[in-house]
Amino acid sequence: MRRANGSGSIIKLSGTRRRPYQAKAPGSYDPVTGIYSQKTIGTYKTRLEAEEALIAYIKNPISLDSITIKQLYTRWSSWHFDNIAERSKKTYKNMFTYLKPIENVKLKNLNLFILQDLLNSYKDKSQSTIKRIRSMMSMLCKEALRLEYIPTNYAELLVTPKGTAPKEKKIFTDIEVQKMWSSLGKVKNIEIPIILIYTGMRIGELATCKIEYINLEEHFIVHGSKTESGKNRIIPIPNRLLPLIKQLCTENQTYLIEKSPGVAYRDVYLGQTIYYKALEQAGVSKLTSHACRRTYATMINTSVLNKQYITRILGHTDFDTTDKYYIINRAKDLVDAVSNL
Repeated sequence: MRRANGSGSIIKLSGTRRRPYQAKAPGSYDPVTGIYSQKTIGTYKTRLEAEEALIAYIKNPISLDSITIKQLYTRWSSWHFDNIAERSKKTYKNMFTYLKPIENVKLKNLNLFILQDLLNSYKDKSQSTIKRIRSMMSMLCKEALRLEYIPTNYAELLVTPKGTAPKEKKIFTDIEVQKMWSSLGKVKNIEIPIILIYTGMRIGELATCKIEYINLEEHFIVHGSKTESGKNRIIPIPNRLLPLIKQLCTENQTYLIEKSPGVAYRDVYLGQTIYYKALEQAGVSKLTSHACRRTYATMINTSVLNKQYITRILGHTDFDTTDKYYIINRAKDLVDAVSNL
């Protein structure tokens, strides 16, 4: 149904989209150029949602010239967060905190220098953090450009600061791993880092690992998350770990690791509280849970010759990722590798 003149418009966008209905504010003529234009309010899943947004705007119009970066982020996240994982939402929220110094800047006043100065102020951060901040800027600029709040995507013109060198990635030593095994039955929850080290699972994957995912007869687990390559991957259970896995499957009701019968731990609590407390009581380095995954990658790199197998077990798309970010070439391994030359 056609809306009355001067009351805005609803447009059905072409193609297959998650939010195909676009609401446009009542238009106006530019007194200088004489051109009639309408600003976009937003896009919506249904026509009804678009109509409601347009009516709400007409009742309480927001001056499009006064919209701030924070308001844009709020609008953008309201629809962008619909179909992404909780972990991704947390990442975006964390990245937006770096934009706090400019969150109240009006989009009409935004320019390349404002973004570049802010990005340069984080040159003491790691290269990966700086890249994520720039990515956050880029997504918001794309949204502002789509809604015609800015004339160009300023983020594409940014120069990325070099940043600091990445921190040295650490793994657990053989002695520390043996300490964990010696602490079984003595230190509560020490089985958590042991399982992580001998399966390569992420802490979130361990928290959600159900007993039904485990094939004790064939010695493997079908589980995984985060990426397409990592989902529902086959995770072998080493012979040394098998008795511990069997014991936990017998003791627990639904999950491999349980807070109470049938109740799983939240991954953050499992990784930030339970995990670290177990390491401390066992007298080993309090490395992050991801260090367990790097330890695992390093161990299997010295024993599994087929690099494609290593990639599949860890849930990566290629071995370069595994080699660059996970495998730590220990001196002994390097010496052994050339000992027979």
